Amino acid sequence: MASPRSPNFLIVGVTKGGTTFLAKALSEHPDVFFSRPKEPFFFNTPTMTAGAFARYQRDYFGGATTERWLGEGSTNYFHHNKAIGFIERHLGPETRIMVCLRHPVDRLFSHYLHDYKRGRVSGLEKLTDDKFEAYSSRSLYAKRLKLWQGRFPHTEVLFFDDLQASASKFYGQAARFLEITPQAIEDSPVNEGLRMAWDGDFLTLRSGVASVAGQTVPRFARSEIEALGEQFRKDVKRTEEATGRKLASWYALPDFELFEQKFAALQDRAAKVESAE
Repeated sequence: MASPRSPNFLIVGVTKGGTTFLAKALSEHPDVFFSRPKEPFFFNTPTMTAGAFARYQRDYFGGATTERWLGEGSTNYFHHNKAIGFIERHLGPETRIMVCLRHPVDRLFSHYLHDYKRGRVSGLEKLTDDKFEAYSSRSLYAKRLKLWQGRFPHTEVLFFDDLQASASKFYGQAARFLEITPQAIEDSPVNEGLRMAWDGDFLTLRSGVASVAGQTVPRFARSEIEALGEQFRKDVKRTEEATGRKLASWYALPDFELFEQKFAALQDRAAKVESAE
């Protein structure tokens, strides 16, 4: 029996950057074997033993056969201090690395809502709370990206902006990076679950969602969000330098929808139904 193989490409981050879509699209290609689950979180550990690595190979890649590419997608590798060294040591510097980046403020709120939906936060949090420091730090990219680029010469950066514009082109970029022929995929909008919208000068849940599992509906003042956005400006500039891509839209707040624009038609329809009754 052949010994289990090691992954030769990784999607290392970032959280809420489109990595789940990318992993699923690549996993359906005949030349790709992808771990199940998508995120083993193996390399973000304080220590590493040969026995643990052998189990990692067996448990997550033992089912691989003739596929050219073996991969996994643990998104917290990107910011984890130990992971990059363990990956370099055990998989080698020729490992192909993919990083998916997203507008820092948009990513922050998407990450927050991900935790909110799962009951990990209450909805009472403020942007000035220590709790938000963890979300903010995950939206700082430049320093970590340069570190990955310096250690792994085959590092590809993809942008969530492109995924929103065209899922097939986003996937196609990753396929070309792996030198495989892209397969046809459905170019449909990305389903992100909960989203936020402006209610006057406050950002809150869109779609009129009153609560999630009885939690408080989060509300954030525009002035605080603008101040938060200012904190990312220098990092956005450095990310442009690291990627060679202009990110003009990242210097402004994300285009959160307005309640009155999004739901006016629904409200009118409901009023008509009520009057008819």
